[in-house]
Amino acid sequence: STIGVSTRVANVRRPLAISQGDVELRGHAIECRISAEDTQANFMPSTGTLNHYRIPAGPGVRVDSGVVIYSEIPIFYDPMFAKLIVWGADREEAIRRMSRALEEFRISGVRTTIGFHRAVMNNKAFAEGRLSTRFIEEEYPDGRFTTLTDQQARQAAIAIAVDKFIKERRISVQPAVQTRAHSNWKEHHRRENLRVFEGKK
Repeated sequence: STIGVSTRVANVRRPLAISQGDVELRGHAIECRISAEDTQANFMPSTGTLNHYRIPAGPGVRVDSGVVIYSEIPIFYDPMFAKLIVWGADREEAIRRMSRALEEFRISGVRTTIGFHRAVMNNKAFAEGRLSTRFIEEEYPDGRFTTLTDQQARQAAIAIAVDKFIKERRISVQPAVQTRAHSNWKEHHRRENLRVFEGKK
């Protein structure tokens, strides 16, 4: 027989091995919360399927995420699906590192806040640490957070074309694979056997 034994751990308070004065602050960290939101529509949630999803990497870059490629972003939960965190020796380096990481983040299928974060990284007030709870309405009164260069516009057009191709390819190829009853080899040999049989007759 099994005998259950109950144990109680004493609540013992022990002093920390270090004091507050021993804690040294080093470097600067920035976190951008990547959400499925349409920043041009007052940050309304955006739903869909992640047809392309590639996270950035490199020194001082970390991504905490709960999605993978082809994950569905529904309307039933918080639209945030990833946290992009970077660390730098100082604020200037952290901003440069975050800008690069945002540039490398590749997502298609839903609208995201990546463009908004990129605009903020290029904002002079943000770089100087002049922030308030009215930052967005003061710095972006027209609600426009992205200004695409010609190169970025071309990249966006290519991304849209690739996204369209992937969607059409998945729709046209998958049913054919699922409904195929036999291989091409079997079809060939059946035709050959039928030809031989008819020739003998």
